[in-house]
Amino acid sequence: MAQRKTIASSFVVGQTTSGAITLNNSTLMGVTISGSKITGTAMTFTVSTDGTNYYALYDDTSTEVSLTVTTAARSYIIDPKAFLPWSFVKARLGTSASAVAQATADQAILFHIDLL
Repeated sequence: MAQRKTIASSFVVGQTTSGAITLNNSTLMGVTISGSKITGTAMTFTVSTDGTNYYALYDDTSTEVSLTVTTAARSYIIDPKAFLPWSFVKARLGTSASAVAQATADQAILFHIDLL
């Protein structure tokens, strides 16, 4: 049975991405937005192998990996295969073409991972 872990991060006012989390030997399974301060309606992801250079995450059809989010506290499931190759991930408000800065207050986000 897989071991699960939750890592807390946040969207800080004025920023478009959350803090990075490390996925070494794990994969992202879902996220929880625990409050009602989220800015925007889309959440996408940037990924990295070195923790320095981050790139927008696209699937095998060249579609940006995206979640539709709401201001209500909710949990979202994510396809774990999309995150297997990467060592680091950040959530982004908006899309690569139109990122949105967190507006009114910091917003917590929980990353739910499975340890491989």
